[in-house]
Amino acid sequence: KGSDDIYSFTKNPCVKHVKGITLDRDTNEIIPNTEVTIYDTDNKVIKTLKSDSDGNYSFDLPCIDNIYKALGEKETYENDTQLFTVNINNINDIELKLSLKPIPQPAAVGTDLATLLNLEPIYFDFDESDIRPDAEIELIKIIDYMKQFPSVRVDVKSHTDSRGDNIYNLGLSKRRNESTIAYIINTGGIDVDRLIGKFFGETQLTNSCLDGVRCTREEHQANRRSEFIVTDN
Repeated sequence: KGSDDIYSFTKNPCVKHVKGITLDRDTNEIIPNTEVTIYDTDNKVIKTLKSDSDGNYSFDLPCIDNIYKALGEKETYENDTQLFTVNINNINDIELKLSLKPIPQPAAVGTDLATLLNLEPIYFDFDESDIRPDAEIELIKIIDYMKQFPSVRVDVKSHTDSRGDNIYNLGLSKRRNESTIAYIINTGGIDVDRLIGKFFGETQLTNSCLDGVRCTREEHQANRRSEFIVTDN
């Protein structure tokens, strides 16, 4: 009493809280451990962090009016960016969402493209090696896939049914194999070095239609086929 009472205090610096999530653009599922980089208007890095196992990340920025950019990066995904603004008059937290688009990956070695691409069987008429119109539709899908993934090499395997002589059927499967590969090369412009040709005649039937066994036309046709196995990616 009778003297000055002197006080002091510390003012907490104003910060703006930012939180975000990293998602798969196609499935909307979380992408954990995504690299997140924050840039200012001069494209200078001011924050680097990773999203957690739930795809979440958060950080604080000073309460200064400014525009920032968030960049999300993850292996096998395309990058995504989001611009956001810090406004000192807005008291709400800033919420970000980075949606990364998956980059298609080539099939593993040993994959049958017929299964992967959900192809209809590449069938041949009885005792013929010409590419049928219905087979052309499926072969175009093979061509498109090989253009999308230029590193993929494919083993084309051709087969016959059991009717006829074994030696003759081996030659028939060879002709079918050659016509299949020729179509992919000539129509699709695929390099010959990316294709391997193998032919098996009637030695690898898909059913019990062996020599002397009575089978329907459909059962025999199931054996007159070509397969497309990935050998390198």
